[in-house]
Amino acid sequence: MESIERVTGLVMFRVQCRALPVRCPGCGMPSWRVHGRYIRRLADAPIGGDPVVIEVTVRRFRCLNARCPAVTFAEQIPGLTTPHARYTPLLRRTLTSVALTLAGRPGARLASALGVSVAKDTLLHLLRAVPEKPIGPVRVLGVDDFALLKGSSYATILVDLEARRPIDVLPGREAEPLAAWLRGHPEVEIICRDRAGAYADGARTGAPQTLQVADAFHLWKNLGKAVEETVGAHHTCIRAVFTPARAPVPAPAGTTPLVPADGTRDVCGHPRRLVARTQERYTAVQTLHAQGAAMAAIGRELRLDVGTVRRFVRAGSIDELLAKAVNRSSILDEHKPYLHRRWTDGCHDIPQLHREISALGYRGSIQTLQRYFRTVKPPGTAPPAPRPAPKPRRTARWIMTSPDHLTSDNAAELKEIRAAARTWTPPHSTCATSPPSCVTCAATSCRPGWTASRTTTCPRCTPSSTASGATRTP
Repeated sequence: MESIERVTGLVMFRVQCRALPVRCPGCGMPSWRVHGRYIRRLADAPIGGDPVVIEVTVRRFRCLNARCPAVTFAEQIPGLTTPHARYTPLLRRTLTSVALTLAGRPGARLASALGVSVAKDTLLHLLRAVPEKPIGPVRVLGVDDFALLKGSSYATILVDLEARRPIDVLPGREAEPLAAWLRGHPEVEIICRDRAGAYADGARTGAPQTLQVADAFHLWKNLGKAVEETVGAHHTCIRAVFTPARAPVPAPAGTTPLVPADGTRDVCGHPRRLVARTQERYTAVQTLHAQGAAMAAIGRELRLDVGTVRRFVRAGSIDELLAKAVNRSSILDEHKPYLHRRWTDGCHDIPQLHREISALGYRGSIQTLQRYFRTVKPPGTAPPAPRPAPKPRRTARWIMTSPDHLTSDNAAELKEIRAAARTWTPPHSTCATSPPSCVTCAATSCRPGWTASRTTTCPRCTPSSTASGATRTP
C-alpha cells in the first residue's frame, strides 16, 4: 500500500506488489527479471457510498524458459486481479447479484444509487457469463411447445419436472429432434407431454421404454370444460333453485306486472326472441339430421353456416346452446334488486332511477335502463327480485375447487344446488382435487357422476343430452 487519497468524490488506493519470484502462467517457470511496469486501475466496492478505485502498479516479467511461447507475462495478485478484468472479484460478485435480480436498466439504476457506475450492457454481459448448473440425470421429463414468434416460429422446451427447471430447447415441433435427444438420455423413465402426435411419435421412437403420461394441466383444463358443459346442460334445474315459483302478484287492469327476467323471458314474461329463434332452428336442424341430411345441405336449406349446423347437431339439448345466452351478465345485474324495489314502491321515473343507481356506483347509460323497462307499462307491481343464479362457469369453478378453499357463502350455495338438483349427481367430491391428482379423477372417479346424469328427469336434460358428457374423457 503506497497511499490512500480522496480525489473528486472517489477514494483512490495506490498499491504495488514486491514479491519475488513470480511464476509464468504458461510453463510455471519462476522469474526474477522485470521487463517493465504499467498502471492498472480496478473499480472496487464503494466505501461509505463513495466509489473506490484501486490503482495497481503491475510488473511485467520475462519468462526464463526458452521453449515457453510466452516471452513476457504480467503478474496477477490473487484475490485482487484477474486477466482483462476492470473490477475486483468483490465488485464483480456484487454486480452479478444485482444483474441476476434486476438485469439491465433497473440494475444499473440500483448500482448507481449504491455508488457504482455501470452500464446496462455490462450487467447483461455479467448475467450471460454466469455458468449454468450442470444437468444431472433426468428421470421425469416434461415436453411442450412454445412460440418463438407467435403464429410463425415454434420450438420445443424440455423440463426436468423433478428439479422444476428447463434443461434444453429443441428446434421446431417435429418428432425427430425429440427422438434424437432421448437416445442420448436413456435414463428418462417418464415423459409428461401434451397430446401432440409428433411428440408421441418422437417418444416412442427415441425412448420406447419410457412411460408416457398426459400433461396434468391439459387434463385439468379438459376436465373443467367437461364439468362446465355438464352444469350448463342442467342449468334449468340450478336456476329453479334460485328462482322458486311464486304466486302471481295482482296488477291494476291494463298493466303488465314487472317480473324478474330469468334469461329466457324479459321483464314482462314474454319469451326472448333469441331463445325462440334458437329453439326453432334447433328443432329444424335435428329434424333434418334425423332424416339423414348432410350438414352442408342443412345449412343451405336453413341458410345457416356449416359451423352453426355442426354445433346444433352435436348439442345434446337446447340448454347447451342457450347456456351462454341466457346467463349473460349485464351491467344492471347488481342494481336489479334495488330497481325492482323502487318500481314496486311506485317510482316509475327512469331518469330518477338512473340518478339513484348512479349514486350507488352504476356506470352505464340511461339508455340501458330504458331498454330494460321498455316493455313495462306502469304502474305495475313487481315482486321482490330473486337471488341471481350462478353462471355455469362459476358453478363449475365451485365444483372443481376444494371445499377447504371455498368461502362460506359459495359452499352454502353449492350445498343448496346439490341438495335441490336431485336429478343429477354433481361430481363435486371427486373433481375437487389438486391438479396433480386429476389424472386418476379424470380417468375413473368423475365418470360415475356424469353417467348418473343419463337417468335425469329434468324436462330439458333428456338422456340424449347427457350422452356426450357421460362418455367424455378429459
